[in-house]
Amino acid sequence: MRVSYVHMLQYLGVVEHGLSIYPPISPACYDVATAQRSLDFGNELLAIADECGYDWVSLIEHHYSPRQLTPNPLLAAANMAARLRTAKIAILGSTIPFLNPVRLAEEYAMLDLLSGGRAVVGLLRGTPPEYTTYWVNPAESRGRYEEAVALVLRAWTEPQPFGWEGQYYRYRTVSIWPRPVQQPHPQVFVSGNSAESGSMAARLRLSLALSFQPVPRARQSIAHYQEEAAKAGWTPTGDNVVIRGFVHVAETDAEAQKMADDYDFCVTDGGRGMRANVLEAVTGYSGSRQMHDRDELRQDGVAFIGSPATVFEQMARWHEEVGANTLDAMFVGGRLPYERAKHSLELFGREVLPKVHAL
Repeated sequence: MRVSYVHMLQYLGVVEHGLSIYPPISPACYDVATAQRSLDFGNELLAIADECGYDWVSLIEHHYSPRQLTPNPLLAAANMAARLRTAKIAILGSTIPFLNPVRLAEEYAMLDLLSGGRAVVGLLRGTPPEYTTYWVNPAESRGRYEEAVALVLRAWTEPQPFGWEGQYYRYRTVSIWPRPVQQPHPQVFVSGNSAESGSMAARLRLSLALSFQPVPRARQSIAHYQEEAAKAGWTPTGDNVVIRGFVHVAETDAEAQKMADDYDFCVTDGGRGMRANVLEAVTGYSGSRQMHDRDELRQDGVAFIGSPATVFEQMARWHEEVGANTLDAMFVGGRLPYERAKHSLELFGREVLPKVHAL
């Protein structure tokens, strides 16, 4: 089993001054010195992840929010390519309907070249607030998404210049340089949080990315993906699935639980638990239920919180029940202080990661 460290590059003002993470946040709240310290903190965590042997370091594209200072994750990935010795660099992912697909294909190929073939690609549809950010019609999102994915794949694999006349994208000539190091192209993940995207992933023989899905829902999404892949004539493995969740490790279960509770580690808005927000979004469950209990989060496979021994047991059970071979782990979240996030990342890397690799 592999573990990916989610490199949030969170603005430290979220922790130090209680800034909201929901866009839009006034630019008046931005402080250059705090942003620089945030970057230094992020680089320190990158060094720890690389030294401890995390398999991937992943990035997320989001806009107008201090939660991630990565509106263009490919820029951050270029910095990582120079700093990380062995970890793969996974962008999970780029919100492709807002972007130029040909330019994106070129940039990912360049990242693969700079990193010596360590790029992992996520091509995602994005969230509704981001469509208003870039003035893209949400009603076109599915069509734009599927056409853009097909265009990126062809740009990487077509050996001759070609033209593209689609519904949303038109190019007289496409002939990208450089080409990806990995052939025919880097591993590509698309979101499986909807049945339509899961079917598309299977049809195009791409991999599946799930975010904060509880075990029953994750198993359902993976089963749908596998069924659709069988129709397309191939069989995915556990290496074709990555799932994002929260991880916080401390010396004892009680200490880890206290940190998660005191600093809203799994809470996005100080009022409703992450589980409530996520489950309502992806399953339609009512947010009126009591969804704040971290014990339920752990049982559902959304959060892994405890001592090294406890977290390993939780992950081993999750791995057996879900069948995914990669956990995209968020160690930075809520108002968790810098030193606590750093300690958790180090402690997990030292005492849990070697055992997880053996699963």
